[in-house]
Amino acid sequence: MEASCLELALEGERLCKAGDFKAGVAFFEAAVQVGTEDLKTLSAIYSQLGNAYFYLKEYARALEYHKHDLLLARTIGDRMGEAKASGNLGNTLKVLGRFDEAVVCCPPPPPTPRGVSEASSLGPPVTGISVLWKLSLVC
Repeated sequence: MEASCLELALEGERLCKAGDFKAGVAFFEAAVQVGTEDLKTLSAIYSQLGNAYFYLKEYARALEYHKHDLLLARTIGDRMGEAKASGNLGNTLKVLGRFDEAVVCCPPPPPTPRGVSEASSLGPPVTGISVLWKLSLVC
């Protein structure tokens, strides 16, 4: 019996979580070849492929899959997925030194409203620090 797209994708995810990104990519690519009618699943696979290629420092491939993910998220009206894909795309463009394009994907936040301290508008300090720490590991 052949493995389904979802089964292949889940194995790819497991392998990537274990740090074996090359093997994970092979399973994600196989999942894309098998195909699925579930567009949310396909979007997740594109996102995972983009992230795996990013970790492998194959930024052109990462960019390709993050673009696919963004297009698909927009097509199905998945606003959360669109935001995620835009962030992934922006991070990849940043690593490639394409800052003008990255800013379009991830525009700066609006100015802090008058009367609100900047520190309080950023949310819990741990969140900002943990995000920066995670980005330093990726970039």
